Amino acid sequence: MKKFIALLLALTLVMGLAVTASAADSEEPVTLTFWSNDGSTQWMEVWGNAAEAYMAEHPNVTIEVVGIPWDDSAAKLNTAAATDTLPDMAFLAPQNVSLMLAMDKLVDLEPYFAEYEGKDDLSDSHLDFYRNFSPDKPGLWCAPMFGSDQQMWYRTDWLAEAGYDEFPEDWDTWFEAVEAMTTDDHYGYSFRGGAGGWSKLNDFLLSYTNSTEFYDENGQSFYHKDNAVEGVERWIDIYKNGWAPETSISNGYTEMIAEMANGNAAMAWHHLQSEPLLTDVLDVDLIGYGYIPKNAEGNRIKTDEPQGIVMFTNCPEEKRDVAWDYIKFLWSPDQQYNIMNTAGGVPTNLSTPVDDKPFVQAAIAQAADPATKVVVYPAYLPDWSQFINETLAPDLQALMMGEMTAEDAVAKWAEEADAMYADYFG
Repeated sequence: MKKFIALLLALTLVMGLAVTASAADSEEPVTLTFWSNDGSTQWMEVWGNAAEAYMAEHPNVTIEVVGIPWDDSAAKLNTAAATDTLPDMAFLAPQNVSLMLAMDKLVDLEPYFAEYEGKDDLSDSHLDFYRNFSPDKPGLWCAPMFGSDQQMWYRTDWLAEAGYDEFPEDWDTWFEAVEAMTTDDHYGYSFRGGAGGWSKLNDFLLSYTNSTEFYDENGQSFYHKDNAVEGVERWIDIYKNGWAPETSISNGYTEMIAEMANGNAAMAWHHLQSEPLLTDVLDVDLIGYGYIPKNAEGNRIKTDEPQGIVMFTNCPEEKRDVAWDYIKFLWSPDQQYNIMNTAGGVPTNLSTPVDDKPFVQAAIAQAADPATKVVVYPAYLPDWSQFINETLAPDLQALMMGEMTAEDAVAKWAEEADAMYADYFG
């Protein structure tokens, strides 16, 4: 009798696993709705091609891909969450992951990941970013697909013409190079003052103030550093001194990169997703990808925010195995290469071949540099999205237009950032 019960239990377990493993291959039709919080051409190509490839292998599955304009993504997700109209899955940046997690709209992927046979091939740092995403909500809330490594794109020919044999090693030399590359024919730097411009200001300020954490052990933000005001002034002066295009005040990332690709600016600070936008227009020999300059203390301080795929609680239980199977498919080396090749980024799957990707190799080398320190923005804070969209973003433009002083801006940011931390941790 005991043997019979043991056999029955074993058969039940095997049958359960078989159902899970074959969920995507059954004859029952399954439709997954998939949103991309960046509806640009390159990302719609990535997710459209991936969906087509998966559906070719799983004829019973239909994946409906919808792109959302990046500037409207937070508002769109907020509305969908409030009206219970979120999709099954989405490609999200960290601030939008934070937004959805704060509203308890995400499925914890950790139980699925525990059974994933390919876990050893994935980047621990990318996974840990989302495992440590919220101090009071342990779990894997997003399946990272790639790292958004931040470095400096520059015109190699114009840097040489300005008298530099190599990319500037420190910030003082970098500012000198920006001025030197500003000529009657082009600007020295493509400034990002529109959507997302807050990130470049804060990335620079973290480095300039030698801050390796956004908050210290007492919950005070890095805006309290003695040289924070000086850093803001120095960054805004790039625009005020005429070293950047006048249109910079409204430029988002596509316009920022277009300024460089079209020959109007010599340099731009962005991640590897810009590679296809540049190499489609410029000869690859004219493009350099420089390390973030060192600060006065000799540190290269940078941010890296992996982006990935979430599963929403709106996804019915009976479809979640298929949704997870699609995530595993996107982690395959072939799909990781396609993401990297079309849209850029450092692949989460470390077995993805990068031998033909010199810019990716440069990003990996920078990460391995002992001087490199990576800072993670506190995107887990419920008010983080509001802080960057309603405070940092408009204040940046006010600074550029001379309607706000750096001293007033830094004081305001410090007060609001400290309050966010205190409200969260009580």
